[in-house]
Amino acid sequence: MRHSPRFWALAAAVALLLLLPVLFPHPFVLSIVTQAVIWALLAASWDLLSGYTGQISFGHAGFFALGAYVAAALSKHLGFSAWLGLPLGAAGAALVGLGTGFPALRLRGHYLALVRSRWPS
Repeated sequence: MRHSPRFWALAAAVALLLLLPVLFPHPFVLSIVTQAVIWALLAASWDLLSGYTGQISFGHAGFFALGAYVAAALSKHLGFSAWLGLPLGAAGAALVGLGTGFPALRLRGHYLALVRSRWPS
């Protein structure tokens, strides 16, 4: 079975991410590289949402921030491992996204963007 060049590029990127602590052992450099990877993921998801689907969403960064907040709060206040906080933060953001997404399914265009920019109260 032959894999495409895109598969090998993705495999190399994952291997590089796994080797980051070995390549950059200094905590400051590792934290800067980690922040760069996080912001690159946010930019890639924005490209997927706005570039490929053509949807406008002002709440995109809000869901990103909510997931980070949940992960940090679980880690700091409840003593969860950071590795456990990551999927739980993503699940928290996904639940809020589902709660705002299903009622907004009937909307189109800028109305959809406005609904997605407001947090449910």
